[in-house]
Amino acid sequence: MTIYIADDDHAVCISLALLLKRAGFDQKTFSQPRDLLVALERQKPDLILLDMNYTIDTSGRKGITTLKEILDVYPKMPVMLMTGWATVQLAVEGMKIGAKDFIAKPWDNQHLLQSIKTILALD
Repeated sequence: MTIYIADDDHAVCISLALLLKRAGFDQKTFSQPRDLLVALERQKPDLILLDMNYTIDTSGRKGITTLKEILDVYPKMPVMLMTGWATVQLAVEGMKIGAKDFIAKPWDNQHLLQSIKTILALD
């Protein structure tokens, strides 16, 4: 199973990639949403871990916009949102749009892996 990781923080991408590799997942990282969207045209992952913020603005708007772009083209694509600037309002908005889960940074490895396995089992 393949998981795409989209986050502008290189350390987050490396940490998640190592965690997922140890858990037996293939993974690919993207530092910008546009790179993720281009990759989706070539290959569909089993799950996307999508950061909410890619600029100094920590509103999460870029992540919400990217989530909508993904689900407009691939409505069944499972997406888990991630942010270090978590708010309940942002989580609720993302879930209403179609995200499968929302995780705050820093994450708990076991909780994250369990959420991933649950999402993959349900889809």
